[in-house]
Amino acid sequence: MDSRPPREGELPDGAPTAAVALLVRPAPGGPELLLIRRAEREGDPWSGHMALPGGRAEPRDADAVATAARETREEVGIDLHAHGRLLGPLDVLGPMTGGATYMTVAPFVFAVDPAVEPTPNHEVALALWVPLAELELPGAATEYLLQLDDGTTVPFPAYGARGHVVWGMTYRILTGFLELYAQAEDAERLHEAASRHPFHAPRAPMPREAFTLQLTERQSEALRALAAAEDLPPEVYAAEVLVKHLYHAYTPEVARRAAEQQSAAARPPSAG
Repeated sequence: MDSRPPREGELPDGAPTAAVALLVRPAPGGPELLLIRRAEREGDPWSGHMALPGGRAEPRDADAVATAARETREEVGIDLHAHGRLLGPLDVLGPMTGGATYMTVAPFVFAVDPAVEPTPNHEVALALWVPLAELELPGAATEYLLQLDDGTTVPFPAYGARGHVVWGMTYRILTGFLELYAQAEDAERLHEAASRHPFHAPRAPMPREAFTLQLTERQSEALRALAAAEDLPPEVYAAEVLVKHLYHAYTPEVARRAAEQQSAAARPPSAG
């Protein structure tokens, strides 16, 4: 997850800033994410909402990462300096509408030790670990109905998480994170599939004396270009291509000869 400068318009002059932490820990059923439910407090626009550990930046914070780490320690008692590792930032977000609660939020993803458990303070009513696999299920998609002052309701997209509804800014942060997580899962699946490929092996330079290829100058240039595209030494690329060619070209012939040998061995010897 590479950092990027905030997009134009994300940081209006004078807007307060905040940072949140997505804490991910390994578990037998797959990675888990820590969610919290904020305590009910009068005058708090996020009172009772499902959220991520985090809060407003303070002058003592060196940067947004420091804000996320400090707020995490204060709200759920997890010291990210001792038990976490920063994986990277997500996109800086602002609310969908302006107003008195306009605030930009910088999310950061941390890997934490599997044995880490939260100890909520007075600002947090509940802290729970939710498997990422549950949030990826189609059934996790739901709606939150926000009731307006005039009595009408407005639906917002949300996630259902163990009987709780995650919506608003936290929903948007999780959506961006889950998209990246899905890409990482796809990459891991491709890696695992490649590791089962018959030609997969640790790529190491082959001894030059193993064989010699007689190539024209044009063939040599083409080989070097193809090897460079694969980020391989030319001799290793040539060896892989040759092995694959031999495998596909001669495997049927080898199988045919083996079958003939087995058939011949099964026949009774002819009388002399």
